Amino acid sequence: MSEHDPEGRTLCIHSVCVDRPFLRRGIALGLLKEYILHVRRLGNVSRLSLICHAELFGLYQRAGFTILGESPVQHGQEKWFEARLDL
Repeated sequence: MSEHDPEGRTLCIHSVCVDRPFLRRGIALGLLKEYILHVRRLGNVSRLSLICHAELFGLYQRAGFTILGESPVQHGQEKWFEARLDL
């Protein structure tokens, strides 16, 4: 996620943010599903990638992502995990 390749076919999601009072209402999942549909319609991306903390596995798995394992990214105290959705 540190390099940009304008000809690349992998799109990296940096973050999905929902304001705290609106958590656990399906908003993040709805946003992800709509975004995935949008990217599929564009037709020039073959994969979505992201990193997340373990507590978000369920959200991303419900959106269709596969958790690949621990990421080498180190930022803060918690471990990061890589996830991918092949389109």
